[in-house]
Amino acid sequence: MAITYYALPSNRLIVVKYLGKNSDKEVIGFFSQLIDNPEIDIHSDMLIDVTEAVVEEPESVERYTSLRRYWNAKWPQASRIAVIAPLDLTYGMARMHIAYTGRSEEQYQVFRTAQEALDWLEQPMSVLQPV
Repeated sequence: MAITYYALPSNRLIVVKYLGKNSDKEVIGFFSQLIDNPEIDIHSDMLIDVTEAVVEEPESVERYTSLRRYWNAKWPQASRIAVIAPLDLTYGMARMHIAYTGRSEEQYQVFRTAQEALDWLEQPMSVLQPV
């Protein structure tokens, strides 16, 4: 699987990075495990970087509906999610995801640049370079 993450508890932030191509099954499995991980503070905000994702065709609706069941049942609505998606295809797909998660734009935003996403989350650029 080509999805990585790290948690920054002092920043109350989880950074997820897509690398390459991931099947629907891999994405659903990754986020299901992340959400169920007792070591993760689910009250943290999340930054999802799809800059290096490889998307060959639009994702299926199954990915979104399956994730929604896990996500909405366990992840607090107060947490914010910012997505970095510089390419048109990944940007549009990430915007579509808002409708499937049922989250408002106050809780979920898609940005073209890391700086915009970090500004919205009120985080420094240094969070993108874990120690």
